[in-house]
Amino acid sequence: MLAGAEKTAVAVGKAVAKAGMAAVTGTEHAARPLLARFSSVLGGLIVLAVLAFVVLRWFPGLPGLPSLGTADPADSLPATLRTAVSCPGSASVNADQCVIPARASLLAGGLSGGRDLTLSIRVVEQDKLGDDIRRWRAAGPSIRSDSAVFAAIGPRFVVWYADLRSGLRIETAAFNDQSSARTFLQRAGLSG
Repeated sequence: MLAGAEKTAVAVGKAVAKAGMAAVTGTEHAARPLLARFSSVLGGLIVLAVLAFVVLRWFPGLPGLPSLGTADPADSLPATLRTAVSCPGSASVNADQCVIPARASLLAGGLSGGRDLTLSIRVVEQDKLGDDIRRWRAAGPSIRSDSAVFAAIGPRFVVWYADLRSGLRIETAAFNDQSSARTFLQRAGLSG
């Protein structure tokens, strides 16, 4: 009888040991999927962060997205204007005072009275740009475009330009007359 009890005790011990191993092994297997899921989620978040950076950096003009801006506001200009303009000074300052030489093709025909044309070029936040546009409208300009791009000729024949998509803001010195300012807008690619 003692031998039978020993056999039963050994059998029960083996069964308990087997159950214990199964429980431990099952826990390890349960932990692996949890770790794998965590790694997948973390990897997905990293991919989303990289994609968000790419979208904001290379497509700053998408409506409703914040802009990361550019190092040099002149980089936001249309190609025709960018090649004609010279912006001395630091590119890190987001308020460039730029010049178009009187001899430039954009000013051909004496649009600026034979003088170099100065421009203020900035990339600003949309709310600030909206304030500028409201102020410009209040001055009673001749509005040439009034949508995502605002372009107008002010009372003293200055050009006011704002692109709500990119945050680009341009204000020029005075032209000879309204016709000269309108011609500049068209040549520079700013007419909307």
